[in-house]
Amino acid sequence: GRLPSFSLEYPCHSPEQQRWFSLSVTPLGTADQGVVISHVNITDRKKHELQLLEQAALLDHAQDAIIVRDLNHRITYWNKSAEELYGWTAADAIGRSVTDLFYKNPALFYEAHDGVVHNGEWVGELHQLSRDGHEVSVDSRWTLVRDQSGAPKSVLEINSDVTDTRQREQQILRVQRLESIGTLASGIAHDLNNVLAPIVMSIDLLRSAATSDDSRALLDTIGASAQRGADMVKQVLSFARGMEGRRISVQVRHLIREMGEIARETFPKNIEVLTAASPDLWTVLGDPTQLHQVLLNLCINARDAMPEGGQITITAERVTFDERYAAVNIDATAGPHIVIQIEDTGTGIPPAILDKIFDPFFTTKDVGKGTGLGLSTSLTIVKHHGGFLRVSSEPGRTRFRIYLPAQPAGHDRGAEDTAAELPRGNGETVLVVDDEVAIREITHHTLEAFGYRVLLASDGAEAVALHARHADEIDVVVTDMMMPVMDGASVIQALVKTNPGVRIIAVSGRASCSEALPKIGAGVIQFLVKPYSPETLLRALRLE
Repeated sequence: GRLPSFSLEYPCHSPEQQRWFSLSVTPLGTADQGVVISHVNITDRKKHELQLLEQAALLDHAQDAIIVRDLNHRITYWNKSAEELYGWTAADAIGRSVTDLFYKNPALFYEAHDGVVHNGEWVGELHQLSRDGHEVSVDSRWTLVRDQSGAPKSVLEINSDVTDTRQREQQILRVQRLESIGTLASGIAHDLNNVLAPIVMSIDLLRSAATSDDSRALLDTIGASAQRGADMVKQVLSFARGMEGRRISVQVRHLIREMGEIARETFPKNIEVLTAASPDLWTVLGDPTQLHQVLLNLCINARDAMPEGGQITITAERVTFDERYAAVNIDATAGPHIVIQIEDTGTGIPPAILDKIFDPFFTTKDVGKGTGLGLSTSLTIVKHHGGFLRVSSEPGRTRFRIYLPAQPAGHDRGAEDTAAELPRGNGETVLVVDDEVAIREITHHTLEAFGYRVLLASDGAEAVALHARHADEIDVVVTDMMMPVMDGASVIQALVKTNPGVRIIAVSGRASCSEALPKIGAGVIQFLVKPYSPETLLRALRLE
């Protein structure tokens, strides 16, 4: 029969040089007719092939993703770095169109492609998708490759991954925006508190003159609204400037009741808000404004999860953890706790993002509708209070549980307490310094109503002049810190210089002003943050 033909390539190396040969054997017919043997030196071709393989290996070691595509956008080359960046193997990618592979919106791609065809190159930033759907930001450099006749043949694309860099830049920009918000909030806090201060101080005076239950109820509503506005300013300052809040014994039942009232007043009417708290709740040691912020953040998230309406339930109860529980739950400590639960009937949190919801700047809300800081801030506040958060979610039900260390000895006098009688003066003279007419007038009326004699100054220069004339009569100076021309710090320094024994109560809409008081000198024995109640001012005068 006819013999089969065969061929092989083999090296023939000597110390002087490396050579390759190709041997092929082709039968002429049957075995007795003979064969044709071809022996060819292929050293030059083999060296070229090895050089190409080495170059390909070098491309696979490149840090950048290197992609070659034809003019129909189909991929013809895909290196190892491209596999690592996008998650597609070369076998997956070669032959596919780049527009199908990792462009959600290919409009910018087509624009860039037109540019590289006309100009021979294109450089810019692109936002692409990886195999798992995550967005990838790349600095991309495109070069048009031509054939031997000079006609466009393909496009060489080199992509550098800048995803982490862009994310860090976005975080820095967000932090800078927050700092700007803090500066703005601090700047307007003084003016807002000057608006609220006369309202807050007027309530007690008007309540004493009220003759009907309806009038007193209306005054209570006005007072609660003004105080809520003041607390909102404090919340913004606390969040944007990191202001440390005061720690007092807080009855959680009151926080829940207030949060329920706010939600019912402000949330859409198709959302039902239910509140319930055990009657024997312990108190917790904390900042009521910051804890209120936590509840507000969680309730707003619950509201946003129910665009078609639903139910939010806020409850609180006592729980005690033993050493065994604390040992297996790293965030928990043994002892009595209060657990606050906020449950909604919304869409739920997908399992894929459940472990990311507390990350700063992570949000599923549209641009302009959330910064992704609500849950992160809530978690920070809870941790600063010695507590921890737990969350569970499924479609139709999401539960956030806030665990806070409790004070078993604490009890709730709360609404059952009757207001203590406000302290009265004994004819002492108080110099009140403030550039706001409304604040001067209400402070004047309040102090005179409780047994004080009052001198008024509308600015720092007038205050220094009045004090110089009435130094022997003035017992206490109450001065605002933020005034035009001559601010409170200058007034304090001038008064202490002329009268080292002067007693001063400093007042400001910015709590941060208190930090500068030790540098100013002696004399300041109290610091009040606007807006304050008449009781706060009267007690400060008696304590001095």
